[in-house]
This record gives sequence, structure tokens and C-alpha cells, in this order.
Amino acid sequence: MDSIDKSNIKIHEHIKVTPPSSTQKTTTPLTYFDIFWLRFHPVERVFFYTLPNSHSHTSFFFQKLVPILKSSFSLTLQHFLPLAGKIVWPSDSPQPFIQFNPNDDGVSFIIAESDLDFNHAIEKSPHEASLSRSFIPHLESTDSFASIISIQITFFPESGFSIGISTHHAILDGKSSIMFIKAWAYLCNKTIETEEPPTLLRELQPLFDRNIVKDLDELGDKFTNNWREFITNMFPNEKGNERCLKILAFEPNLEDSLRATFKLTREDLNKIKQMVLTKWELLDTNELNSKPPCYTLFLDLKILGTNFSPEARNSSTDHRGNAKREETQSQNRIAKHREEEIRRKLEPESQKREAGNAKLEPES
Repeated sequence: MDSIDKSNIKIHEHIKVTPPSSTQKTTTPLTYFDIFWLRFHPVERVFFYTLPNSHSHTSFFFQKLVPILKSSFSLTLQHFLPLAGKIVWPSDSPQPFIQFNPNDDGVSFIIAESDLDFNHAIEKSPHEASLSRSFIPHLESTDSFASIISIQITFFPESGFSIGISTHHAILDGKSSIMFIKAWAYLCNKTIETEEPPTLLRELQPLFDRNIVKDLDELGDKFTNNWREFITNMFPNEKGNERCLKILAFEPNLEDSLRATFKLTREDLNKIKQMVLTKWELLDTNELNSKPPCYTLFLDLKILGTNFSPEARNSSTDHRGNAKREETQSQNRIAKHREEEIRRKLEPESQKREAGNAKLEPES
């Protein structure tokens, strides 16, 4: 992230936001689903918001809107307390874990301003992929700790603002991070509506009960050892420092890359669905195994509502929550990538609000 050009950004404030009235030091273990992603690149998102003319002036934004964003974010952390801490891996611990120390920890929160054209930043037509990178905050990580979340709010005078969020992949998967964003949005809206401290909806209240995921096969230890072996083999200079928590420096290559937004209608999706089904019938399994097809289609077939044969969709988890699958020739016709989501298997219903990771990507 340090290599990203942020010359168009002016930093007004860089603070740590903490949960209100948090006085106790807490620790939260990682499950084997979390450890699997321990040093992966963070998940990064940026959201753009257009402001009406009456609210787009600099004075209104910094004096009215920013304090509300800060206070509601602090209230959100009260429900997502581990996110205000850090991942640590002391020498006396067999595995890393989350630690929150109210005296030292908090979330990096940047208030910035950009002189870029807001309409150009949000336009759907092709533009430089690197443009939005300056609106995404850096997620700090070192040999001894890794931050879990960081925020950057960027104001575009007379136009709108963006919220950039970087989250550690080992702590939040897509569903967990979206739950956090929805919780923040809800509390922010309620803070504007009423002077009373708002109450978060039950469906937006996360669970951090790691006892839900049973590790009877000791996958946590296996994944931990896998990371140690990977670091030793890939980075010989780090030998003896296998507990390092610094995020691996696999930055996205954005040189000569463009970004665009395309709106697909139901009719468009049906056409794509029919094209996939047509190609499906033409593919010969033996030929496919010997050489790659002459076309490439990057699509999430789930959004097409395509219901292929049961054997092509056969994936499940066993009674211990461990991912299992059955390979078929039909599966190989579509893709080599599949994820296993276990939250939908959890009972009672409240356990489906478990925060963290709940997916594995099994090898093909």
C-alpha cells in the first residue's frame, strides 16, 4: 500500500477510535478457518456517497457529519470489540490470537480530503484502476502484531465522500465484514434520528463464540504448521521468525489496468446462462482434461440461478463442521474454484451470526 500514489490526498486527522467504556483486556482465539488466511492480503473496500448541495459544504462535513461518523463507529466497536484489538502470537502460545488492550489499542481512523473529480471517481465507464486506491487505508502489520481493521473517510468538496475500509482476512470474511458495515450504517442513522444511545438490531449483533467451531481433527495446528513451513521455504531470510504476522507483500498490479462497472439486467443474465449451458453440452470431459478450452468465462454461476445436476453441485460439511466434498467430472467442466460455507449448517439460528471466517477453499 505504501507504493500507492496519494498525492491528491490531504490528511486532516489521523486518530485511534476506541469502543466506549471498555476497560478490560480481552483475548479471542482464532479458529482453523481464521488461521488459514493468517498472512493473506487484506480485504479492501471503498464506498462512495453523494451529498446533497445543502450538506456538501466543507463546514457541514467536518463540523456535523464527521463527529457522527466517529461516534457511531465507536458504538459499533462496542459490539465488535475484538476488531479494536490486534492479532498477536506470543512465544508461549502455540497459535496466534486476538488481543484487545483498552490502554493501547483502537482502530486507525483517517479523515482526509481529495481534490480529484468526484464524478470521475464514481463513473461507470472505464477509468484507471489505480484511481480508487488512494481512498483505501493502509492496514498496519509488523513482525509482532497485525491490526484488524482501518478506516479512511475522504471528503470531496461540494460533491460527496468515500469510506475506505481495510480488514484483515483472518478475522473477517465477506459476510462478517458486511455485517459490520451494516451495523455501523444502522447506528449512524439512528444517531442522527435520536439523541438517545441507539440499540443495535439483534440480527446485526455478532457472535465471537469460538466454541461453536469444533476442531476435532486439529486443523488449527496443521494450518499453523503449514504457515511456518511456507514462510521457511518461500522466505529463507525469515527462518527463525515463523511467528511473524506481517502481511505478505503481494500488492495488486494495477499498471495499465482499467476499472469499469457494467449493469446486467435479468435478460442479460438469462443470455449468459444459455451460453454457459450451450458450452456445457459441447464440452467433452476427456478432451477438457487433456487441453484447456478455447474460451474463458469469469462468472459466479450462483448469480445466474443455474441449477445444474446434483452431482455438479455436491458439496457439504460433516458433523464436525469440517469441509468435505465429492469430486465429479461434471464439476471440472465449470471451475476449479469452490468455497465451503458452514454458517448455514449451524444451529441454533443465532449461531449464524458468528463473526470471523466460515469458509475454506478446498484444493481441486
